[in-house]
Amino acid sequence: MKTPTPTLPAALSLRTASTILGLLALATAGAWWLDHQVSLTSQAMLYVLVVVIAAYTLPRLASVVCALGAVTAFNFFFVPPRWTFAVESQEHLIALFTMLLVALVISHLAAGLRRETELAHCNEMRARQLQELATTLAGASSSDAVRALGQQALDAAFQGPNHLGLLQADATLSCAPDLAPGIRDGLHSCMRENAALGPGTGRWPGLNAWYLPLGSKGRMQGAACIQNIQAADTEGLEHAQALCALLAQTLRQLRLSADMVAAQVEAQRQQVQSTFLAAISHDLRTPLAAVVGAASALQPQPDQLSAAEQVRLLGSIVREASYLSTVTENTLQLVQLANTAQPLQRDWESMEEIVGAVLARVRARDR
Repeated sequence: MKTPTPTLPAALSLRTASTILGLLALATAGAWWLDHQVSLTSQAMLYVLVVVIAAYTLPRLASVVCALGAVTAFNFFFVPPRWTFAVESQEHLIALFTMLLVALVISHLAAGLRRETELAHCNEMRARQLQELATTLAGASSSDAVRALGQQALDAAFQGPNHLGLLQADATLSCAPDLAPGIRDGLHSCMRENAALGPGTGRWPGLNAWYLPLGSKGRMQGAACIQNIQAADTEGLEHAQALCALLAQTLRQLRLSADMVAAQVEAQRQQVQSTFLAAISHDLRTPLAAVVGAASALQPQPDQLSAAEQVRLLGSIVREASYLSTVTENTLQLVQLANTAQPLQRDWESMEEIVGAVLARVRARDR
């Protein structure tokens, strides 16, 4: 599925030349064995069969060379006068040209069919890769996992080298530390322009790489760089853009999920805070009201109250003030516990003693 790198024509390699010579030798041997038993046209069919085999098994240029070699060998070995390249009759010349034309047409059709077959197979593999990547990304729980899966997918689809950078919350690009400055600048330019850059994209065609954004304007998640590509590989560019779209969608879903969780935590914190303030305000108002009431009774007419009544009111003031001091101290300790990083010192306690102490304090204020 990887995009092949440009190489020398296969027909120039020793292996391909040996294959062509072997096919021509096989056709020549068969036609020679059938010599004086079949017609010249039947012998020519053996060479046509060899051309068909070469067209389906060899590259296009090599199949064309095989077709020319088949016509030349047939003319040299079997067309009178034999052992020469001369043609003694016009009928034989027409047959040779017809054979050459048929061989070239077969070679062209077979090459086109093989190319379409390879393209269909490549598209099938790319579709399967997109499906597998989408399934794998569904289980990703962090941006680092998405980055690893995306890098693996790009390396499987393209020869590269490939680079993937993700945009962090502080607007910085997270990528390999040894990334070349030129590639890093290309990734930033790709995100800034919100468009694909490189050959075949209409932007910066002189580059030897594709720079593809992850996301759209206002929802940018990062960028990818795919090097050593071909401008004519439009299918490869579309596949790379599809991979980047999957990665961008997954990253956006992760960030939306994180924002949703943060919003839920904040809502719970606000609710707890409101409940806490309501409870504290109730616990503070009740003793304050008692203190204010007792003090108000003592202040205007202290001489008119009996000693026992004065002692009762003063005791109420002291008791409620002590309760206020305890509530304030507990509140401060709770705030300190919420903001400290030290672990709590936990130990076994008796629930009966705790409940009894609470009931005793409640009954002391209101029987």
